Amino acid sequence: VSIDGSCQGLHYVQTGELDADAVQYPGKMAALGVSSIAKLARGGKKPAKTSGKAFLDTGTALVATDRPDNLKVQSVQDALKRCWGPGSTG
Repeated sequence: VSIDGSCQGLHYVQTGELDADAVQYPGKMAALGVSSIAKLARGGKKPAKTSGKAFLDTGTALVATDRPDNLKVQSVQDALKRCWGPGSTG
């Protein structure tokens, strides 16, 4: 298992070299940051902290080819649409 989220890391899940990859999407994080700054610049409020946390949690997805019981898993194909680095399509 890896904490990577790059297109290359997802390729390793796809080929079976890794069982899973915990991914965050830097593009999503950057877009949320720019949006928040724009709102603040226009006199809006800063983003609220995620309930139970001291920060705004932008999310993490577990990407795997197997789907264990009671565990939310994103498919490699969906993750590849949003990965970062060489091979990125999103």
